[in-house]
Amino acid sequence: LSPVGDMHDIARHYNESPDPLVARRRAFWVAEDEHGDIVGQVGVLECSEEGVGELVRMSVSPKARGKGLAGALLRRVEDFVRGYGGHRVELTTLTEMTGACGLY
Repeated sequence: LSPVGDMHDIARHYNESPDPLVARRRAFWVAEDEHGDIVGQVGVLECSEEGVGELVRMSVSPKARGKGLAGALLRRVEDFVRGYGGHRVELTTLTEMTGACGLY
């Protein structure tokens, strides 16, 4: 499978912007297991509303679930948003994504 959309070029989409203020309010992280395999990911973008971060692309591989990784990724996003003076993190998901609905 080939990555699509923002996943095709993560650095450009999440870390680069002609506006330095915007670039400082976007980020993307991955979590690796002890073998260096990626087992989780999460991104954050600044919403149009000042001080609000949008949580995007959060996922944890099935083999890493139930170990607190999703909560740790979410806390990383919350800390990041607080770090630039933000006060809220928002997200949207689909009802079919039962794992996500259970976490949020």
